[in-house]
Amino acid sequence: PALAELIRSRQVRVLVDVSHPYALALRAAAQAAARATGVPCRTFLRAPACVPGAGICLAADHARAAELACALGSPVLLTVGSGQVAVYAREAARKQVALIARVLPREESLAACRAAGLPRERIVTGRGPFDLEANRALIRRFGVGVLVTKDSGVAGGFPAKLAAARLEACLLVVVGRAPAAVDESRAAALWAEAGEAWEAPRGDRGEHGGSSAEAEAAYRAALHACPASVLA
Repeated sequence: PALAELIRSRQVRVLVDVSHPYALALRAAAQAAARATGVPCRTFLRAPACVPGAGICLAADHARAAELACALGSPVLLTVGSGQVAVYAREAARKQVALIARVLPREESLAACRAAGLPRERIVTGRGPFDLEANRALIRRFGVGVLVTKDSGVAGGFPAKLAAARLEACLLVVVGRAPAAVDESRAAALWAEAGEAWEAPRGDRGEHGGSSAEAEAAYRAALHACPASVLA
């Protein structure tokens, strides 16, 4: 109702939805307001950046992602926001797995983590997207073996998470998007190229699981080649 009133009061002619790929409630509200006012609604989604491959597990929802993440018994880094943290906390407690959550520096985010039973030392706050080194540092800090993320596209920092997980020998669990009519071909082509860079000479893994300097340089080059224009 509030959005519909805004459309009417401002005499909006076209409603453009560029919300986050996982903001389903907001998208539904925009479409409902457009229908109620007879205004056309145009939705633009970031193209997905995740292409299934080695070290990546795809999950249809958060419940399944929690099961996959906690199955290995190693510390889990949660980077999907605070909205579903309780789902992961329950599974982590059941499997006796350490859960670390990186959330926005907001009181409601901290409150959700506390309510889920996370100790303060396992709650990390910050505003992304985070670069490769920031992700790697967090993985090393907690000895993380599994990283859980959404496929928020290139602009949302997904490539840096994927690169960090691979360089630190972590499993990456990706919560899938709701079905949407977006063309994945461009993202697939970019990550095929990045995959070739990853398969370049890697050398022996060091103490923290990092690859050789050559492999890291190749991966950085592949990340840099992903343009910000990979948006639907």
